[in-house]
Amino acid sequence: MRRYILATVQTAFGRLPGRSFVNTGIYTLAHGLPQAINFFLLPVYTRYLTPGEFGIFSFTSAILVFLPIFGSLSLHTYLLRHYRTAKDDAARQTLVGTVSVTLIFLTTCAVALGFLVLPPVFDALEISVDFHPYMKLALLIGAIDVIAIIPQCYFRITENAKAFFGLISVQVFMVAGTTLYLLVIEDFGLLSRYYGLLSTNSVLLLFYIALIWRVSRFTFSPKLLGDGLKYCFPLAISALLIGGLTVADRFVLERYSSLQELGIYAIALTVSGSISLLVISMYKAFEPQFYSQESDKELNEYAVKVKQVILIVVLVAATPLIACIREILALLVTPEFYRAATVISILVCAELVRSLTVPVSIHLIAMNKTRYQPFISGLSGGIMIVASLILVPLWGAVGAAIAACIAATSNLLGNVFYSRIKCEVSWNMVIDLAVIASAVTIGYLVQGIEIENVAVRSVTKLCLALTALAGYLILMSKIAERNRGAASAKPSSHS
Repeated sequence: MRRYILATVQTAFGRLPGRSFVNTGIYTLAHGLPQAINFFLLPVYTRYLTPGEFGIFSFTSAILVFLPIFGSLSLHTYLLRHYRTAKDDAARQTLVGTVSVTLIFLTTCAVALGFLVLPPVFDALEISVDFHPYMKLALLIGAIDVIAIIPQCYFRITENAKAFFGLISVQVFMVAGTTLYLLVIEDFGLLSRYYGLLSTNSVLLLFYIALIWRVSRFTFSPKLLGDGLKYCFPLAISALLIGGLTVADRFVLERYSSLQELGIYAIALTVSGSISLLVISMYKAFEPQFYSQESDKELNEYAVKVKQVILIVVLVAATPLIACIREILALLVTPEFYRAATVISILVCAELVRSLTVPVSIHLIAMNKTRYQPFISGLSGGIMIVASLILVPLWGAVGAAIAACIAATSNLLGNVFYSRIKCEVSWNMVIDLAVIASAVTIGYLVQGIEIENVAVRSVTKLCLALTALAGYLILMSKIAERNRGAASAKPSSHS
């Protein structure tokens, strides 16, 4: 097992020079910091905010998922993909400027359209969240977040990890400090979360504009924009559908359940999001390396190894989380949020499945095989909506979590099927899904253990979870050894 883990991690990271390896760790910390701060502030938030108020914040956040999609059209992916291949500094300046000008223009149009269209839509649908002030503030916050994409991309493509970490850290701690002051001292209630974000973003907007001006002078090329839109259009459609897939459960909860149930679901998303932040952090670190592989064969091998690294990391985090979630909630939230435990367990399962989708999706982008990704995302989104409409009226937040798990699985299987046809890569997903299913099941069974002494109960659950985790890793190492043996016996076969 030890050899398997070391070999897998070494393959994924081994091609990185020392500086890039360190940068990977810094990017991981930077992307994990916002979720970590929100996680540790839950005891304060749940003391001062009700489940219904959590539901309001979750609903407006769900709508904001679409703003970066319309505001950027995934052009930042084009920037990441082509910056290093630009012929000279002037070409790179024009590339950054074209993407920046387009992004700012589209974001301004999207926010203006939101201010015009959303109020009558909220009234016509009798949405239980007020457009003013909550959705109005959320749109302004989201607009600045979209503009922040360019500085963050620039620091990534220039491998300036320290600047990237500094930017994220300043934003996170300014938001946390302002929000806590308004919530605890000034008693602003739910508005403290919106004002904390908006005040911080407004200050940082000056830095964003200054940096974009310094590196691009806002140089614009219509031809480059045309090439970028042609490249990114399938990605933008796919992102739109995936965005709908991600938040459909919250929209259905608002329609067919209650804001209180949506608030419970929001807490569950925050806790289960600890798995998501690990995946996103690794994705941000690994993504540039996908584009630097020298051949399709190397890219295929690298993608499979990255998948194994991600699966190992998320299993190490998820198995103890599910097993000890009741004890964790007792530390983090007030009793009215305790029933989120079951919802969290199911959502962690969905996050584990999504973690497997990430390397498959990046691999398809790196291979320029994105034509059918919108169809796959749309199909998964349709499954998500149908499942939510059936399950949410029956079981509320639990039903929404089950629907999310079903949709995540369908999206994974669609991407894997397409990848195997177009890229001839074998992902061995059946075994990985079996491991995830067994990990979640065992974790949920361990979760139900009742021992009066809290310390003894927590240690017992943790030991059982780690024992099960060791079993999964041993199984995966044996399977890997068998596959290597089969490959050695048939060197002409394609992996």
